[in-house]
Amino acid sequence: MQMVALLSVVLVNMVHCLDPPSEKATAKLPPCGACTNLVTSFEAGMERTKRGKLEGGDAAWEEKAGQRYATSEVRLAEITEQLCKDVGRGEAQCHVNAGEWEEDIETWWSEDPDTRPDLRQWLCVDKLSVCCPPDHYGPDCAPCTALGPNGKVCSGNGKCKGGGTRKGNGKCQCNSEYSGEVCDQCNEGHYQSFKDDSKLLCSACHKSCSGHCSGGGPKACTVCAKGYIMNRARLHGYGRVHYQQTLCQGQVLCQQ
Repeated sequence: MQMVALLSVVLVNMVHCLDPPSEKATAKLPPCGACTNLVTSFEAGMERTKRGKLEGGDAAWEEKAGQRYATSEVRLAEITEQLCKDVGRGEAQCHVNAGEWEEDIETWWSEDPDTRPDLRQWLCVDKLSVCCPPDHYGPDCAPCTALGPNGKVCSGNGKCKGGGTRKGNGKCQCNSEYSGEVCDQCNEGHYQSFKDDSKLLCSACHKSCSGHCSGGGPKACTVCAKGYIMNRARLHGYGRVHYQQTLCQGQVLCQQ
């Protein structure tokens, strides 16, 4: 047996020398990221096998035989056979974790699928204590309390720093369009294009604008971007000026 194990190690090393794994495959993710990585791959396997059936049987046969493919060891084996092969980063780490957590995954699989928690909650949060539930952060999984006027975490326009992990400080990290402690304002270079009691929508200013704008299009620029000049255009009607508007137009230098 020792000789077989030694030969296996030698063969693996030879394969790695001939076809070394990529940096993405050998990347090591933090504990919560690594657990979530495996869970995501496992759930993809569940999706891939959801229409499967036991060999030689159909739904009626399964009911008569008292067996169900959906909760069978056959399906579990089909899922684990492809486990971690579809992850973008940390494949090697994922395979190691799959081996270490194999019994835990089997325990979760054996529970009633109608009442058991999702795998991430059961494995990463409750069993291994490496993650937090959504919108909770830090070593004690404190709830994210940065709520916007609409009652949503970070107004629904960002995320709680560390949310879902055992890290972070719970403050808001706003999406690029938004700013403010709870992401309830439009960031520089954006304007309020829609707002009601539950949602604020900020859209990007026209490319000819620099900084803030009052709306969409070049007419709403406060200051022109580099390469554009402010052009005050007089609009005429019936022989007299009705009003004046400001817009930014591309500046072109012509030379002979």
